[in-house]
Amino acid sequence: MGGTFIVPASVTSTVRALSDEAASRGFDVLPVVLGRDLPLVPTSGQLHLFGGPRLAAHVQRQSPLALLEPHDDWLATLPERFLRRQVQLVPALEAYGLQEQLFVKMPREKGFEPGPYFGYELPTLPEDEPLLISDLVTMTDEYRFWILDGAVHASSSYRIRGHPDARQLDPDARPSLHRFVDDLLDGHAHNLPSAVVVDVAWVSQPSPGWVVVEANMAWFSAHYAADPARVFDVVLRAAGPPEAVLARDARFVDPR
Repeated sequence: MGGTFIVPASVTSTVRALSDEAASRGFDVLPVVLGRDLPLVPTSGQLHLFGGPRLAAHVQRQSPLALLEPHDDWLATLPERFLRRQVQLVPALEAYGLQEQLFVKMPREKGFEPGPYFGYELPTLPEDEPLLISDLVTMTDEYRFWILDGAVHASSSYRIRGHPDARQLDPDARPSLHRFVDDLLDGHAHNLPSAVVVDVAWVSQPSPGWVVVEANMAWFSAHYAADPARVFDVVLRAAGPPEAVLARDARFVDPR
């Protein structure tokens, strides 16, 4: 296949696994240090990336790159049966007025640590910065699903019984989880990029059941124990040359 695969110079287990997979498929792997001039990117072959918004913006200053991102409000628009909690997308100015402690996170960026906050505890942000706020629930078992063309392409646990635990998900294990994810994708994958990550968890209280945690950018999500080759398939679609973007994905291309 070939091309160039850009990754951060700081190596994580995911960067290492995807770099090895890229090299095995004939890609040149190009580590990039933020704050330094971008190494010369070959003009032949396709350009792909894994590594997050800051790295992507650094690369986009020199080379065209189309990044697929779920819309900020996707989680908040899901039916209650997929959430088991109230989820809202609000501007930071509104979140600053919270009088009760709620779970607060940025929809895509990692500008501050997601968690329970009162309004006065939130960091200073632009007043129109979108934030997801939701009722507090207890999540125990948590799983990551790599979605390609509306179907699960790879998966891994990342927390079991409240503790970090990464292992590939057996397709025959936890049938209720697979039914939940299939139901979610059947009804709502059309409102997601064709290459994306969705996290799902078991909530033990106040209302036990499976819930959607969030949707994430595939090019900025740890693979945990998922099959690196199948994860790489999703990343290639999620961050690559503009001319390769599918028509159905045009509305999910990051405009930055």
